[in-house]
Amino acid sequence: MRVANTDTERPAEEDRWSFRVGKPYGIRQAGSTEEWLDTARQAERYIRGFQLEDADGLYWEGVGGERPNPGYADGSAGIMHFYIQLARVTGDPGYRDTARRAAQWIRAKVDEAPVTTLEGFDSCYGLMLLEAADVFDDPTYAQTALRFAERYLSHSKTGEHGPYWTGNTAWVKDGGVILFLLALGRHLDDPAVLDVVRRAGEQYLAEGKPDAEGHLVFDGHFGGTATFEGVVFHMDHNMPNWEFGAAGSGYILLKLYELTGEQRYLDAARDQLRYLKSVAVPQTKGVLIPRSLAPEERDLFPLGHCHGIAGTGQFPYLLHRIAGDEDAAAFLHALADGFESLGAPEHQSRGLWNIDTLCCGHAGLVHYFVGLYLATGEQRWHDLAIRCGNVILGMKEDLGDGRADWPIAFWRQKPDDITRPHSLFRGAAGIGLALTEIYMMERGDFTLDRLVDDPFPTRWAA
Repeated sequence: MRVANTDTERPAEEDRWSFRVGKPYGIRQAGSTEEWLDTARQAERYIRGFQLEDADGLYWEGVGGERPNPGYADGSAGIMHFYIQLARVTGDPGYRDTARRAAQWIRAKVDEAPVTTLEGFDSCYGLMLLEAADVFDDPTYAQTALRFAERYLSHSKTGEHGPYWTGNTAWVKDGGVILFLLALGRHLDDPAVLDVVRRAGEQYLAEGKPDAEGHLVFDGHFGGTATFEGVVFHMDHNMPNWEFGAAGSGYILLKLYELTGEQRYLDAARDQLRYLKSVAVPQTKGVLIPRSLAPEERDLFPLGHCHGIAGTGQFPYLLHRIAGDEDAAAFLHALADGFESLGAPEHQSRGLWNIDTLCCGHAGLVHYFVGLYLATGEQRWHDLAIRCGNVILGMKEDLGDGRADWPIAFWRQKPDDITRPHSLFRGAAGIGLALTEIYMMERGDFTLDRLVDDPFPTRWAA
């Protein structure tokens, strides 16, 4: 049963945050441009309830019972990123002071920066230090980022063609490390760091595996199983999308092409588009790429950032921008057609469950569609961004005192495990960030600090 009125449509309250394939999300259309920003402020008030302080500065509680950490995805650096944006959009000195004191804390915790098997996420800590260096006009943050980079610069392995770290080309592995070092080398104008990137690029290119037609494929064939927070992933089959596969690798190859100007990187990137098209599955309209090529997952289509179009689409967009590849532009629309064919963004599916976050849900989709609209001016992308934002507005939980959160099931495999995270990638900070992006788009004045793996415009004015 659904309850509806003139400005809100959503499932009955007791069923609001549950999962069911085909179930409609709550939807609310913003009554004004300001509502997008007002809702981002409600998210900030919720996040503020997790704020802590010590002699080094401000930080936030960990997510899911984890100890506080200075990382990007679920740590204080990611929340700092949200506060920097909120301060820029509102001009509120209180938000800027929170961001500044958080930056001081994450700088002081460089020796506690996350170390996991997911190096792409971990290296984003260094990218947050580079953002702080620019925003606060303080080069000590960049020097701390260089100190952090020593964990990669001094502990690489030596391959036949150059340095590497894990030997896996995925964005979450060596690809993310290469992107961080590229951003660092450019920020510092450091030829030694950029030389490491060039040599690592040589090794990275050599890791591609020729297919039957001789085209290189860089795909996420990890092997074995991995367990995160009690969820077991079987990884014996290729995972083609952004985090683990050819889409992320194609993007990295394009960044290496930009750095070196060498055609072989562009050729290899084009091979990744050819490969992605070959594994895409036709839908009633358009196509989608499965999470993996395992037989049991050929009909599982995540729709968010990590394994879905919001991440994967960044690669064909960049290929079109750099090389004018019309096949890449057409593929963007084919993926969006497939996305809508599953009822997204207004209806749940196996790949877009009861989740609104930056990693897997509507916030990440807002970020993607806003970026495409700013880059291309195509009305379709604007309208999809607003439709995703309407779901975010419709699914928020009002907590009183001007606070709001978003109950979500972070794990697709555990849709009944409802939590209310406050971090960037899985919680309110990322949702608030997406809302500020819609607000800036609608007012026609947009500025956002883009990371090295984000190809869309930094500044835009209508």
